[in-house]
Formats: sequence, C-alpha cells, structure tokens
Amino acid sequence: MNRNLLKKETLTVVDWLREGSLTPRQLMGIDDKEMYALAETANTYRRKGQLNSALEIVSVLAKIDPYRATWWRMLASLHKSQGGYAEAVVCFEAAAICGQRNPESTRQEFACLKRLGETALQEEMCRELKKLEEIG
Repeated sequence: MNRNLLKKETLTVVDWLREGSLTPRQLMGIDDKEMYALAETANTYRRKGQLNSALEIVSVLAKIDPYRATWWRMLASLHKSQGGYAEAVVCFEAAAICGQRNPESTRQEFACLKRLGETALQEEMCRELKKLEEIG
C-alpha cells in the first residue's frame, strides 16, 4: 500500500471519530453482544461489592461506545455509590446528551447536586423533573 494512501485512510478514520460518525467500538469491531457481556461482568462485580472493578469496566464501555446513554447511567450510578457526586453529575449529563432524560436518572442527579450543595442547579433539575413527569 502506498504511504500517501495509508496516511489519507488514517486521517479519514480520525475525522470519522472526531465527527462522531464512527465510534472506537465500531473501529475495533466489538458487537453489542460483547458489550453487554462486559456490562454483565461489571454488574456481577457491583453485586459482589467490587465497585472499583465494576467502575473500570463501565469506564471502558463509555469510552469505546460514548454515544450510548446506558453506559453513562451505569457509570453515574457507580460514582454516586462511591461518593463521587460530582463525577456522577457529569455522567448523568453525558447520558442526557446521548439520549432522552428519564425521571429516575434526573432524581439521582438531583440527589447528587443536593449532596454537593448546588442549590441553583438543584432548582433547574427540579424544573426538568417536573417537565419529565408531566410528559410521562
């Protein structure tokens, strides 16, 4: 393969990653079955109280498939259970960006903001929760 063609193909892949049309998971060829197997392993660790191991696995899931809200919600929940309220808020927001907000995640995020003493953000979250409850 010619060096210029290889460079062009590499730059194309990098552009796809940057613009979000290709995820690292797709680039690595990992299918949904494998992703959910990793998620189940993380859940097993969580149930056994091995939260750091679960956190490591779910962090990888969120990094290689960053547009799936499920991974961000799992990550938020793990951070929250370890007292990482600020990290949990960031992950709940990432989940909201990836998909539609849901009432349970919004309540969990509200609880984290309360722990952090973020009253202005709590008020905003409260309004968001009311909207969600009216819709659903």
